[in-house]
Amino acid sequence: MLSRDYAQGLYELGGKPEHLAPLKKVLERRGHLKLLPQILAEYQKLEEHDARIAKHKEETPEQAQIRQLLELYRTLTV
Repeated sequence: MLSRDYAQGLYELGGKPEHLAPLKKVLERRGHLKLLPQILAEYQKLEEHDARIAKHKEETPEQAQIRQLLELYRTLTV
């Protein structure tokens, strides 16, 4: 999808405000200015996806305790 491609490109650039003005000019020149709301929605999905991944990678205290117990078990059984 075209809006997803634009959003991915903007996301890879870091989504900084200085990238928005050139993007708007490109969209206007190509006649894709109507895609701007869809691009924003796709960009937000990308941000939410990365936030979910980061949250999933966080180790909870229970997971840390289980990991430590498993490491202890492995050292005792080897």
